Amino acid sequence: MTPSTGNFIRTLLLCTLAVFLFIFLFLFWVVLEEVVYAWAEGLDIADAVEPTRLIALAGMGFVTALMPLLLRRFPARPAVVRRTGKAKAKTSGKARVKAPERPVTPPAESAPPAPAPPDPTVLRNQRAQELLLAFTRGNSVETAWELGLLDLQNPQFLAEPPFGLFFVMPYAVAANRPGFRRDTPAGWPEFASLSRAERDAAGVIFTCLTGSEDDRDRLSDAGSPLGLGLLNPLLQLGFAVESYWGLEEPAPDRTVFDLIYRGGTPPMPKWRIVRARLATGNSELIAAAVQVVRLVVGYGLLPSAEEGAAVKKEIRSVPALLLVRGPRRSDAQPESPACRIGGLPCLGRAPWPRAKSGEPLAFAAQMDLAEVKAATGFQLLPDAGSLAFFIGNLSRKDGRFDHAVVYVDDTGGGPTAPPGDMRPVSEVFAADLTMTGRGEVLRDQFPCWPLSLHALGIPYTADRAERRQAIKHFARFGTLHAMLTRWLARNSGGPGLLRWFCARYLLTVLKLDFAEVEAPQPPGADGSPFDARKQWAYEERQTLLNRFGRFIDEFEHWIGERSFWQEMTSADVEQLGHTLERVWADFSVFQKTAWPNSVNDFYRIMLRALASAPDDVFALEPDPVRQLVDDSLLLPGYDETHHQMFGRGASVLGGDAFHIGEHMLLQLAGDPVAGWFPSGVCQFWISPTALEERDWSAVTFLYEIDDSVPTTDDDDETDAA
Repeated sequence: MTPSTGNFIRTLLLCTLAVFLFIFLFLFWVVLEEVVYAWAEGLDIADAVEPTRLIALAGMGFVTALMPLLLRRFPARPAVVRRTGKAKAKTSGKARVKAPERPVTPPAESAPPAPAPPDPTVLRNQRAQELLLAFTRGNSVETAWELGLLDLQNPQFLAEPPFGLFFVMPYAVAANRPGFRRDTPAGWPEFASLSRAERDAAGVIFTCLTGSEDDRDRLSDAGSPLGLGLLNPLLQLGFAVESYWGLEEPAPDRTVFDLIYRGGTPPMPKWRIVRARLATGNSELIAAAVQVVRLVVGYGLLPSAEEGAAVKKEIRSVPALLLVRGPRRSDAQPESPACRIGGLPCLGRAPWPRAKSGEPLAFAAQMDLAEVKAATGFQLLPDAGSLAFFIGNLSRKDGRFDHAVVYVDDTGGGPTAPPGDMRPVSEVFAADLTMTGRGEVLRDQFPCWPLSLHALGIPYTADRAERRQAIKHFARFGTLHAMLTRWLARNSGGPGLLRWFCARYLLTVLKLDFAEVEAPQPPGADGSPFDARKQWAYEERQTLLNRFGRFIDEFEHWIGERSFWQEMTSADVEQLGHTLERVWADFSVFQKTAWPNSVNDFYRIMLRALASAPDDVFALEPDPVRQLVDDSLLLPGYDETHHQMFGRGASVLGGDAFHIGEHMLLQLAGDPVAGWFPSGVCQFWISPTALEERDWSAVTFLYEIDDSVPTTDDDDETDAA
């Protein structure tokens, strides 16, 4: 057999092997899919897989395994090359006549070919390796700047490892210069052309990109004339760097340089996310870096440590004021307390503030500055007037909550009526069903609670135990839930204490859960084969869901048109108990919200709703309970979430770290008795410069809520009256 014939047969066998292998893999995938489906549905695998497919799979596997044996019989051989030129041709005894040779004309001389232009990618990689080697040896900002320029000049490599985020330095400096356009930059600046202030700014960014958390803290400790303005962008840069490299809570003294460039194998960074956000112009990393450049270049030099120490000393010298709630005031009382939460504001000639959408903001608190200044001795505060605090909708998912702080120099004229287009505050703030204000519970404003101011007299750095001990001198912590539980244990309310609000509350939670139930899909809707078990489960689920809907309709019909606060009879209370038992027995699979466990839970739910209801409804509260709320429930209920002015605020999710260089003007804690959000904190922050200039529009707002914090758990230290 000639080599060419063997090579042809070998090629034919290889093609056949490829076809057989494809068929084998296809059959294997089909069989595997049937096995997985049978396992997931709890079926017998032998019944789910067709025997013919198993036979075909075994046959194709056997044939595919034989093909390599056949290929060995036909190894690849080089083809025979026929010789030409000097080889003599065989003839019939006659010599071949040699043809006369033609004169060979030498080719004309041609110019040498032009050298190929150097590949920019190759040059870039060569220069990158040189710079990266120099950087790992010296860790200099100038070398990192050149590495960043290479990325900006070659956008296809932007933000890729191992250069990382070095491009941020030249980008931020160029963005701070006049005439910069993100899509068509005029040119990226060389390090040698930077001014001294720009080099300082590059050094600050370089420290964030390669340094440690301690290094960033030392930079923020340097302070600034605007009240540690560098702190926020430095924190954002630090978070962005750790997120980019995938560093999860590194040690404060470990630098990014040691972890990434000297730490062995670097992690896979999230460079695609950085590049995508940069392309859309929505990069928090770039925004923070540009803010650093603007601050440093605007001041000409990095602020001194002495300036920062003076700012921090001033902030920490202002004593923290604990705001203790007094007995509830009626809306009918003509004079409003000087310091209060809830009620109506006294704005004088000032207009009612509105959100960016035009919707009126909800009034939260008003503080008399003369009382605050007398309690703190803080000289930057005005000698007279008051501050009114307003809050917008706290249910926004983007975290951009509307707020306003209004300075009122003349509170004469009495309370200011809310605008006609203002929504009830219970729709804006409430996060608890007892506070939602459905039907007759609806509130146009929060109840009015006077506040007394008490200086805690503890250092700014006091720990949790010290703060708790200082607060106990003025009021005890305790939740309304805990107090009502103890009171109900000592004083049996009796069936007459329950009102039809409890039935309507249960109806509301049942409707909410029913609306959240996803309708079951019939088997086969997704193209899967018919399954008797699935069909049975679908019919059972659909039947139970229909029963749940009919049960809610019957329950609503039973409630009828009864008023929220109409008393229930003994028979009504007994029927409500039977209804609750049936709910738990038949429909607990649909529960998502907090259902009452027993009739006793209704007492707490109703009394809690009465405590924050309008005046006419609050008057329905039993006298001992009203006295309990007015005399004992003076704090929101949790040891770190209390109402406060100045000092160190409560840290729920760590957002207060962005305001270390600012004064906490007011902290409002989650306060179910006051009628607003049940947990978390709202904080109003202002820089020392803005406070000195009386720029109340510069006040920033922070709202944080931790869902893991209980809102009804008992407290061992609650002092129930």
